[in-house]
Amino acid sequence: LSFTDIKVLDEDEKTYHSNWATITKKHYYLNDIIKANPITTCSVMFRNKCISISDNSFKDLQMADWPLYIKLLTHGYAIYLKDTTAVYRRSVHGSYAKNPVLEKLQKKIKVLEYLLAQPPMATYRQLLNNEWLNHAYAISIRLPKEDERRIKYLDTVWKNDFLNHIPLSLKALFHRYFKCY
Repeated sequence: LSFTDIKVLDEDEKTYHSNWATITKKHYYLNDIIKANPITTCSVMFRNKCISISDNSFKDLQMADWPLYIKLLTHGYAIYLKDTTAVYRRSVHGSYAKNPVLEKLQKKIKVLEYLLAQPPMATYRQLLNNEWLNHAYAISIRLPKEDERRIKYLDTVWKNDFLNHIPLSLKALFHRYFKCY
């Protein structure tokens, strides 16, 4: 997989901006993309022999680009090319731009749940689980205090993440029992 730099066109302000992604290196591996995805879809190219066109195993996900990159990177790595080859049009009416933070987090957690269920991802299960727990915590603190999902997510973070992320677990415990934001 290769990807390039982009310019961002703010259609509402009629101005160009630099890429919003933090790109710090030339080669990105699977674990890098699981943690943070700097790849902009409009600049991606990949070899079609790495994935079948008929493979629609993640067609029901609202976000298909990130799991596609993860699936592709099970065969190699991504390379970043510094050339600017695309313009990403951003507008308040755009599909991803208009989603509030909570909705974006919920889409990402569904992708993480999908990836955790995939046998080829077993090697990355701990990393995927850590990302899931981070997203669950981020969702929980954005939900209203009375929302059942808030308590469920906070309890899950507390019970499953204590040994790996004590600060995150303590935050979850605090938010769960003291019911603060």
